[in-house]
Amino acid sequence: MRIAVCEDDLACMTKLKCLFDQSIGYRANYFTTGKEFLQKLEENAYYDIILLDIRLPDILGTKIACWLKQKLPGADVVFLSSFPEYVTEAFTLQVSQFLLKPLNEQLLMGELDRIVRRRKEENAIWCVNGHDAVYRLMTRDIIYVESYYRHLGIQMKEQRLEISGKIADARKALNPNIFYLCHQEFLVNMNYITKIEQKELICTPDFRVPISSRRRSDFMKAYSEFLGK
Repeated sequence: MRIAVCEDDLACMTKLKCLFDQSIGYRANYFTTGKEFLQKLEENAYYDIILLDIRLPDILGTKIACWLKQKLPGADVVFLSSFPEYVTEAFTLQVSQFLLKPLNEQLLMGELDRIVRRRKEENAIWCVNGHDAVYRLMTRDIIYVESYYRHLGIQMKEQRLEISGKIADARKALNPNIFYLCHQEFLVNMNYITKIEQKELICTPDFRVPISSRRRSDFMKAYSEFLGK
């Protein structure tokens, strides 16, 4: 897992270096200013997780986080700060976590492990048999799955795939923490939901997925838990 640490506090930086040098599965690069970090990104560097100090010597970490939402939307940002008054602003930016200094190493590694588990779930592969080929689908690209006449319609961002199967097959293959059975014939990826109407879910970019009245209450509970993760 590729990690960028953007931190000007020497004691904190030293602690993080020791931590990642001893941890298997993490490759970390270190930056002491926002400018240095942003220059590296301009060179097309990519990071899965970014540990970002809020008060850097040259730029606020919150400004960098705004930029990252546009330029590196797939990255998880974890704010590090000695100033709890930034918590509200941090979560309006939809960062993954806000950790107060001095860092608790056990808490930090627990949060990183949680992020890694979620990223693996979102990057899972579903192999399906089409009419003329076997397809390897990234489950994160699936917006919803529809069942009809012993067939499944798999709606993705750029295409729709038709295969033989039942909704039960899709439920077995897809992560239940991400894909919810909102209707007896529809399984929706909750990452794509932008609006919940009385009888439909609006999914980006412009798809409408029905939600049955008897499943609505349980769905709202599951969706609230999903947003809280």
